[in-house]
Amino acid sequence: MGKKTILLVRHGQYSKAGVRPERLTALGRKQANLIGKRLKEYKISKVVVSSMPRALETAEIILSNINYKKKNQVTELLRECRPHFHLSRMTEEKKINKRDMDLNTKTLNKAFECFF
Repeated sequence: MGKKTILLVRHGQYSKAGVRPERLTALGRKQANLIGKRLKEYKISKVVVSSMPRALETAEIILSNINYKKKNQVTELLRECRPHFHLSRMTEEKKINKRDMDLNTKTLNKAFECFF
């Protein structure tokens, strides 16, 4: 079996409010373009992207730079997921309960099993 390289890219900066909530800001679009330019040297054989609008927009911009002709695989498994927290650094109101943490861990594990 040959060598497999997995590239993980986080979405660009996005807005939480305003006219386009959850969409990339001008800086986020610039970030996505820069990543797309840097990835031109790679032969991309598969793209898996979260179904979140900011991730889809980031992927669209990146892929327009690398001339990727295949269809993206969009999945719910890559949506917001936090498998662990540094609880000592969190304020009381931001702490996640154990049930949610366990669910996030299962989702993340399923994503890795499915795609990696």
